[in-house]
Amino acid sequence: MGPHADSELKMASVRVPKYASVNLGLITQSRLRKYWQKSRPDVIYIAGEAFLGASAVKAASQLEIPTIAGYHTNYDQYAANWKMKFLAARATRYMVNFHKRATATVVPSDSVASDLQELGYNDLHVLGRGVDAELFHPSKRSLDRRSEWGVKNDTPVALFASRISPEKNLTLLSQAFRKMQEINPDTRCVIVGDGPSYDRFKRENPNVICYRFKHGEELAEIYASADIMVFPSVTETFGNTVTEALASGLVVVAYDYAAAQMHIEHKVNGLLADYGNEQQFLQRCDQAMRLISDNSLRSAAHRSASKLTWHTVAQRLIDISEKLIKDQEESSQ
Repeated sequence: MGPHADSELKMASVRVPKYASVNLGLITQSRLRKYWQKSRPDVIYIAGEAFLGASAVKAASQLEIPTIAGYHTNYDQYAANWKMKFLAARATRYMVNFHKRATATVVPSDSVASDLQELGYNDLHVLGRGVDAELFHPSKRSLDRRSEWGVKNDTPVALFASRISPEKNLTLLSQAFRKMQEINPDTRCVIVGDGPSYDRFKRENPNVICYRFKHGEELAEIYASADIMVFPSVTETFGNTVTEALASGLVVVAYDYAAAQMHIEHKVNGLLADYGNEQQFLQRCDQAMRLISDNSLRSAAHRSASKLTWHTVAQRLIDISEKLIKDQEESSQ
């Protein structure tokens, strides 16, 4: 734990059921407090609200170190998608109380900030996301990759890249893929990701090419070799794959919220459907099939994402941190 190798603090962890790649850190607040007393940080960023995060926010408060808590997941919506609605209200209360203990909370989009304000969160700051527009670039398009998929250069390829789990609205994704293949039977549909629903989705959608998680150049090549990004999720706080798809020059179909709302102008650099309107979403997929040869839209998609540098995001976080440090110093005088 820490920004440098020599500042690591090892701890036990527990694996999240059904998410083999996700571990939750386990550590006591007293151990964190002793650790930070030896090497006191100016500000602490807390990336998760579980056991490690809870210990961190308590220890930092005792030491009067300002904390920035990142809000990344709509746990109440996840509870509903996992058919555990009885936990939604409890999850919301826990999240509100957790973030109130932090000095500030950063959220990835304006829509999330608006929702959290209504729930009683305070001291919210929007901290967007960047994208590596050199890695995710239209020039990574590969005829060999498309040949592997059995398609010609003008054959539509629709892509979904994300975690393969219930909260990603996989039922609508399947409907969208089927609709696109009905319009043009040669259409290829591809998913990239992993998760508890991967095997079931693959079994129920035999006409879909399924990859587990890919990274780096291989992932960038898959993006650029596709034509359309179908992103039906309604539980995102941001949705990094939306900006990666834009940077890759794809025609993105998404609901009008989170990253899509922030970075897509309808019919200019992508296609937006009203939040939760499934019929309209499917209509947008139909439109996308006819827009894959629109070079102006796809070029606009890439240009819009090229402005989203991680340097800008990092500077924003530095600015927030410096203000919190200054406020803490003034309150201690």
